[in-house]
Amino acid sequence: MNDKFKYLLKRILSTGIDLIVFAILGKLLEPITKYQNQDGNYYTPIGIVILTYYVFFLFQESFFGKTLGKYLLKFEIKELEKLETRKYEKFFRLFVRRSFDLLDLICPFFYILFIVFNGKNQKFGDYISNIVVAEK
Repeated sequence: MNDKFKYLLKRILSTGIDLIVFAILGKLLEPITKYQNQDGNYYTPIGIVILTYYVFFLFQESFFGKTLGKYLLKFEIKELEKLETRKYEKFFRLFVRRSFDLLDLICPFFYILFIVFNGKNQKFGDYISNIVVAEK
């Protein structure tokens, strides 16, 4: 199997694991976050879902250096330039990286194609924030 294809498959699986864990977290938080509309149906406002998504992923990457999916599949997040960065600068890079996740979720082919045709296996958010996700 081609190394690039194997990497891409592991990266997609890692993202899938992270999204499953996020969905479980969403179900656990549902009693706190749900509202009832006039028809009697329950829903969670999209703003709360998006805020929870970013807090969930930024917390993992800021404090543990990787998400659960990356941990299980032995990935690590590295900065391209080995500069001495302060914690808030690293957090800002991670925030910028995660800002493009909505694009990746809406158009997964963009996510896949950007990794395939990028020489450093970066998704668009990684490219913008000068971060690379590498195998250990």
